Amino acid sequence: MSSITWPRKIVPFAVATAVIAGIILIGCQAWEEFWDPPSQVNLDADAAREMLANTSIPPGFHFVRGRKWPPAMAGTARYAIRYNGPASSYRNLQSGSVSDSLAEFKETDCDKATLPWETHDLDWIGLVCPPGTTVRIARWPGRTPEDSLGISETALVLARNHDETRLIFLYAGT
Repeated sequence: MSSITWPRKIVPFAVATAVIAGIILIGCQAWEEFWDPPSQVNLDADAAREMLANTSIPPGFHFVRGRKWPPAMAGTARYAIRYNGPASSYRNLQSGSVSDSLAEFKETDCDKATLPWETHDLDWIGLVCPPGTTVRIARWPGRTPEDSLGISETALVLARNHDETRLIFLYAGT
């Protein structure tokens, strides 16, 4: 008699355990999909302006494209935002007219500048560096164009294209 009651007790327990495990697995999958931030978000002009609230866009420059990468957990998003302006701005623009917290632009060979190519997808933003290309970069005081972009740091990059100047804002996030 005891051998007959034993399976009757185990089968409902096993079924209940399997059902609960299935519910937990489905719940975890839904939680991950709900909370998993997108790997990147394209920005429009309004979103870019909001992210650059503490800077001034120089006269004659217009928004072209931008992208942000939300943090996986806590912190602020990193971003790359591009504006185009007159070709003459490459030589004439002063960093202080954009942000008063950055040192003046320094010209350097593009291939010597330590820019976050992989994390900020700079080809997509329109910053390409063929051999012999120079760029002007503004960083925090004491930082050079050759220094890597550290956590919470900003860099402004001026790049020339035949009839325009590209002003690219890079922020490393936190």
